[in-house]
Amino acid sequence: MTAIPVVFCFDSRIILGASVAIKSLIDCAKDSTTYDIRIFHSDIKLEDQKNLSLLTKNTRHSIAFHYIDPHIFNGAPRNKGSWTEIVYYRLLTPEILKEYDKAIYSDVDVLFKGDLSEVYNMNLDGYEIGAVPSCTVKSIKVNQPERHFPENKNEKNYMSGFIIFNCKLMREEKTVNKFFEKIGRAHV
Repeated sequence: MTAIPVVFCFDSRIILGASVAIKSLIDCAKDSTTYDIRIFHSDIKLEDQKNLSLLTKNTRHSIAFHYIDPHIFNGAPRNKGSWTEIVYYRLLTPEILKEYDKAIYSDVDVLFKGDLSEVYNMNLDGYEIGAVPSCTVKSIKVNQPERHFPENKNEKNYMSGFIIFNCKLMREEKTVNKFFEKIGRAHV
């Protein structure tokens, strides 16, 4: 079987939590599953990268690091809480992982309890992403105003912590360029 790309985006503040997530991902893999783990970051030191790489030592899985310029998403909406530019790094997945037609993105505040091959193999024909709907934007505005972005004119909101990207379709549709157009920046 071809390796399943799994993307994580985090910075140096969450190395320990990310290690737990990555270790649980590897430990729950079926014998027939191989993960190509990709970490998008802006400040993870080389020593920490080496330590994280040890999680895949003597396994069939791999891990690679992709530096993202922290200024690339200047101008993108942020809230007053934990939404820094790092939350946007996942949007670059189709361009960074050009060798893959699909990829899984996961936040690092998770503990995997099962293999991801079935999820990865979901049919996404005609859809740019597979994601779980959460609540309506109206509900967020009323009940969690700190999470509301006035720029969001959609009726529904989707959970962004676990996404299956249809990278092939997103490249065809030039979706990443559309993200940058939306925030008023040219894609660098």
